[in-house]
Amino acid sequence: MGIILDSIDFKKGYKVLDIGCRNGSLLIELSNRIDDSCELIGIDASKKNIEKAKKSSKNKNIKFEVGLIENMHYDDKYFDVILSTFLFHHLSFDIMNKGIKELKRVLKPKGKILIIDIGKPIGLYSKFITPFTLWHKHIYSNIHSEVEDILKKNSFKILDIKNTTRLVGTINIILAEK
Repeated sequence: MGIILDSIDFKKGYKVLDIGCRNGSLLIELSNRIDDSCELIGIDASKKNIEKAKKSSKNKNIKFEVGLIENMHYDDKYFDVILSTFLFHHLSFDIMNKGIKELKRVLKPKGKILIIDIGKPIGLYSKFITPFTLWHKHIYSNIHSEVEDILKKNSFKILDIKNTTRLVGTINIILAEK
């Protein structure tokens, strides 16, 4: 989680959204590193995941709720930072497109979005392992840089892309700005 949380300078009063937050561990770790003035919200499509996140975050000022990337109830230009870890390879191209448009809507001008997900194979191991991961129908989209393309089509400025190799292949860390 260090590489994720170290990628952005979290300032006092920031409003942070974690989409596809699963058990809430990223926001819980973030809450240990930042000022209490920050508002932390995690959403996930799974009610079960949200219940686990709420139990794990005892005594933390974090709000967890069931929600979908493509249909959020937050005001326009509400968040300073949006985080996403390993959500996009679960999304169809259509939902990914709608979701990024929705992220653009709720993100403040100059707001940052950090997306960590499976990416284009780099290096011998990743090129070897990738064919074994293609059983998941949406991984194909990520491997062919569709997340980056959709961000650019929605006027996001790509600030940085880092790649690292893990057991599942190449992981992309994309930092973009509205």
